[in-house]
Amino acid sequence: MKKKVMVVLCASSAINYIEDIRNAGYEPVILEPSIPGVPPAEVRKELEAEYAHIKGERPAIYAASPNYGETLEMVRTIAPCCIIPGTDFGLELATTLAHDLGLPSNDPKRLPYLREKDKMQEAVKAAGLRSIRGKVVTTVEEGVAYFKEELKGKSAIVKPLRSAGSRGVVACLTEEELCNAIVNDIDMAHRDKAPFIGVLVQERIVGTEYYINTVTMGGQTVVTNVVRYDKMKLTAERPIYVSAMSLQPDDALCKMLMDYVVKVVKATGLEIGPMHTEVMVDEDGPVLIEVNARLAGGSQPAEWQDQVLGLHESDIALRAFLGKDIHTDSYNNYKAVASVDGQYAYFLRKRPGYVHYGFNPHDFEAEEFIGKKLIESLPSSFSYHGFEAPRFYETTRDLFTMPGLVYLVNDSAEQLQHDYETLLDIEMNHTDRLFKLK
Repeated sequence: MKKKVMVVLCASSAINYIEDIRNAGYEPVILEPSIPGVPPAEVRKELEAEYAHIKGERPAIYAASPNYGETLEMVRTIAPCCIIPGTDFGLELATTLAHDLGLPSNDPKRLPYLREKDKMQEAVKAAGLRSIRGKVVTTVEEGVAYFKEELKGKSAIVKPLRSAGSRGVVACLTEEELCNAIVNDIDMAHRDKAPFIGVLVQERIVGTEYYINTVTMGGQTVVTNVVRYDKMKLTAERPIYVSAMSLQPDDALCKMLMDYVVKVVKATGLEIGPMHTEVMVDEDGPVLIEVNARLAGGSQPAEWQDQVLGLHESDIALRAFLGKDIHTDSYNNYKAVASVDGQYAYFLRKRPGYVHYGFNPHDFEAEEFIGKKLIESLPSSFSYHGFEAPRFYETTRDLFTMPGLVYLVNDSAEQLQHDYETLLDIEMNHTDRLFKLK
């Protein structure tokens, strides 16, 4: 009988774990968390679209009980050899279960520093790293006072303490915008039937945003990808993400980012698994935006990552949880570089690639998606995800309101850029070439 590997809340790029687990000779199983106020059948319904991307037979899927003790005993009976968090919202349950069952895990006491936006800033500040000042508030009045007294009425960022996909994150230039953002985040917690634990009001740092993906095991960290975000402003709230491009990590900027992020990983207390770290770079250098102790999102296909990076990140992360060497000879495109705290490794980009985040410049009702042939005709097109119809699409504000993603790769950087700009033009000016509109 094969040993089992459990993925808690298997969605987005974590779907790649399922095939990796099988290829490694193990049996994958999925655990769906219990969400307060949401029936298990509704949780399953929400995840069905994600499960549609699983290759081959669907693995066994279990529903967690609202009672943690019951869930613990159920998982003990299933007897997985390791438990992996699939998304941010599966992190706490996966970590706690693995710890209580004596499986490879991070320390549950460090979960606030891996999940809560204020605590992760506290962790990097305590480690002597640059951080962003901010304050957790529970009322509009508290937020306004901090905005006026500490930030001197300059621009601020308002964000939920726990969120993903930039949901609820708003750049505020005025007191009125700040008030509206705080009220919206409080209301969002109530709509989600989640306990309200506060809103973070932060100083706004203006610069270029990057993310750096890593995998850690036994005190060693591997950098698997260094990526630059490109943004566009559609509304007054905040710029939206329109692309993420993998960079060659052997220049001075990337080495600076990697060195900073490896120290961030250590500061948060992560001992095992992947981390997706978002960083802003301005004239003072890199500063942490947030960490996420999971794979990069965006439902990135493993095959696309193989084309761009020569590897896919879920495979390296799975190796860590299984206790296998993450500096494996099966990849020949990594090398060790010196860092202040010792040695870490990074992987060289194989081919130029983009993840394009689709956007809607206005509200519209889509009857049918008709852009398949158009997207596939682009020389750099690899695959796409989303673009569902029929449905109503609102103007894109964050990653949850985008219509879909397009994955591009090409040996020619010029052709890649041309195809990306073609997509931008179509989305901005020719929505009717992608959707049949009502």
